[in-house]
Amino acid sequence: MGPARSSDLSEPGETADALRETEARYVAILNALTDWMFLLTRDGVFVDFHARDPGDLAAPPERFLGRNVRDVFPPGLAGGFLACFAEAMETGGPCSLEYSLPVRDELRHYEARIVRCDDDKVMSIVRDITERKLAETQVHELRHELAHVGRVSVAGALAGSLAHEINQPLAAVMANAQVALRTIAGPQPDLAELREMLADIVSDNRRASDVVRRLRAFIKKGDAELAPVDVNATLHEVVRLLNSDVLGRRIWLEVHPGLELPPVLADRVQLQQVVVNLLMNAFDAVRGRDVGGRRVILRTDKGEGGVLVSVVDHGDGVPDDQLSRIFEPFVTTKSEGLGLGLSICRAIVSAHGGELRAERNADRGMTFSFNLPAFPSGEPKA
Repeated sequence: MGPARSSDLSEPGETADALRETEARYVAILNALTDWMFLLTRDGVFVDFHARDPGDLAAPPERFLGRNVRDVFPPGLAGGFLACFAEAMETGGPCSLEYSLPVRDELRHYEARIVRCDDDKVMSIVRDITERKLAETQVHELRHELAHVGRVSVAGALAGSLAHEINQPLAAVMANAQVALRTIAGPQPDLAELREMLADIVSDNRRASDVVRRLRAFIKKGDAELAPVDVNATLHEVVRLLNSDVLGRRIWLEVHPGLELPPVLADRVQLQQVVVNLLMNAFDAVRGRDVGGRRVILRTDKGEGGVLVSVVDHGDGVPDDQLSRIFEPFVTTKSEGLGLGLSICRAIVSAHGGELRAERNADRGMTFSFNLPAFPSGEPKA
């Protein structure tokens, strides 16, 4: 009994030491964390907090302890927190919320991860993500700049063809105008013939204006504008833009638009940029073949959950050592290329929720294809 009694007497001291060690360990862990922790009631009242340096908080403790989130945050943000509290209490799982607040004349960005503590309280673990948000913004701007550079580069490559596309209607305008002047100078001008010539002048002027309009829309610099897009109509504009290049290279371009395709949520100009790049790569791939073999196919189909766009060429294909790296920056099969076109295209497609793929054809050449998710509330279009 003696030894047992001695053991019993030593237990309280050992327990207290163990508790102190555990507490010290947890305090050390908490002080090592850069995240902030806030304990709140399920109704949104701040009960307690932990911060390695309270001076880093968006507001001093006396501004929020004992107060409800409704009295601390703007109404919209407070509502978001209360909804997260309710979800965490109901499901038992974490709920995340991103928000922004002005702090000392600077807009800071935060991420809160809310977990249930017991039947009446939640813990909000808050992290300052301002640097990450700034980095994401810089990456977005850089990608936007690269996309614009890519479009300008493509426009430069098309300059000769576009000049021909514009010169044709302008030459027709000049010819009709000269004939009209001679007709007017005659003794008995034929008004019906004059009306016909003037109508031709108007039509040719519109043709030239359309070329300029399509070119300006293609190379314009601006923020991405996501909207429901009719893929077939958008690609029809691409085909018209490349019409002179197709004729000049003596390419056999087949267009197979799918039927009843749903609209997709996309930036129309960026979508056109991807297809223009893929088509011009296909034109380059078949340029070494005889005229009958310069065949390129542009196809749209219903894809899994959206629309599938494919560009098929019958060229020499991509070497084995480059196929797996074809979408990497500065990897190119062209002696004059920079190797950025496909990389930019992949980034654009990825930003639209799709994936750009490259596959060898069974017979000859390559197929580049990408899928775009359907616009959620879109109706099918022919």
